[in-house]
Amino acid sequence: MIDSFDSVCYTRCMSILEEATETLRAVESELLACPPGEGLDAARVAERIHRVVELLVGEEAEWVGTTEAKRLLGVASENTIKAWARLGLLRSRIR
Repeated sequence: MIDSFDSVCYTRCMSILEEATETLRAVESELLACPPGEGLDAARVAERIHRVVELLVGEEAEWVGTTEAKRLLGVASENTIKAWARLGLLRSRIR
């Protein structure tokens, strides 16, 4: 069973997404500002991208419950969300 929605989870999830978005925008700006032919610190860029990946899929990734998933996906029934999770269309975890 997927956890029910918790507003604290939603707020934390949004802060993770905001941090990931901010980091990606900074990396994009840095790449665009780098003149052609000049060296770019590839290890630094790779490290920053890795951090974004960790934010999105690592231990800090947050889960939403069936109620919130239903709202986000625009479906009428929590049973649809549960069925999609069983079919592997959505990632899920049992608590």
